[in-house]
Amino acid sequence: MDAEERAMVQSDELQQILAELQQARERLARAEGLITLGHMAAQAAHKLNSYLAVIQGYAQLLLEEDLDDKTKATITKIDKEAQKAAEVVAQLASLAKEMRPGKNA
Repeated sequence: MDAEERAMVQSDELQQILAELQQARERLARAEGLITLGHMAAQAAHKLNSYLAVIQGYAQLLLEEDLDDKTKATITKIDKEAQKAAEVVAQLASLAKEMRPGKNA
């Protein structure tokens, strides 16, 4: 193989290495984006849980009061819907946990 042929082979190999490097960079960028999304989901889940805890706490306190049946039914519904929302938030937190670096989902 003469010098020109070796140069062509090396050029092809270099092009392949550069293409692989670009693909690795793209994978890294996607992974970093998922990590950021995971952190955002965890923060949102934490804040939402705080708000839901307050709603549920007030609802439970109100249910201890001497209220008419219609009002108690409404407060019970609020409490149950807040519990459903808390379950969705728990799923969001679980997803965020799976997205942490080093975790095998």
